[in-house]
Amino acid sequence: MHKMGQSMQIYQPQLLGVLDRYIRERLFSQSFNPFLDENWRVLMLKNANITPHITNAIQRLIHDMQNSTTYIKPVVNKIYFSKVSSLNMRANYALDLQKTIYEKTAYPSNKGGFEKAFLEYLDTDSKVLKFIKILEFKHDFATIGYFRDDGLMASYYPDFMVETDLHVHLVETKSDKDLKDVNVKQKQRATLDFVRRINSLDEELREGKTWSYLLLGETQFYSLQKSGADIEDIARSAKINESSLSGSLFDT
Repeated sequence: MHKMGQSMQIYQPQLLGVLDRYIRERLFSQSFNPFLDENWRVLMLKNANITPHITNAIQRLIHDMQNSTTYIKPVVNKIYFSKVSSLNMRANYALDLQKTIYEKTAYPSNKGGFEKAFLEYLDTDSKVLKFIKILEFKHDFATIGYFRDDGLMASYYPDFMVETDLHVHLVETKSDKDLKDVNVKQKQRATLDFVRRINSLDEELREGKTWSYLLLGETQFYSLQKSGADIEDIARSAKINESSLSGSLFDT
């Protein structure tokens, strides 16, 4: 979202030109002059939802332009989670863990059993080198833009970032009933696109690690944990579930 705002400020004259052409040539699938007679009044009709439609169209255009731009030599600016030196949390809902940078890691007080179990699992899994619980109000740099079901742009913060010898996994834990939520799927699509772009960078720019996104359901996790699965096994299982979204199991 910060990136979107900066782009709109820097390219304001160009955006105004795009907006003018869009209204005149494409909005109504025919030529339209807002300054002819009182045509401009049509744009202001509240029940027609024209202004939100225009806003969504321009947001999507900017988003697509940003994500399709190819750089000859990408520059990666690293921001470390350690820049946030302290976190506020309730002692009753915090864990002492070894593989994260903070002395304590919080989990939700309301129905946080799944997250607590997953945190404890990560801390004891030999495949996990380190991990962090991403907090929206503290780690505001760890955001991914996505389009909500209503067409508006929003910010998404995955629950966890987990590092192994070969991978960096972004993990979202969800109750089974929320797995098919439309906005959960929208976040999944956006993050899968994000990790594909990360993986298109030269290996040295991503420290030789391959990134992935894991949308992990509660029943799936407990079943895999019971069978002795490690985080890499869970990642492979998530890849199979991802195929239902993309429609292809064997894409690389």
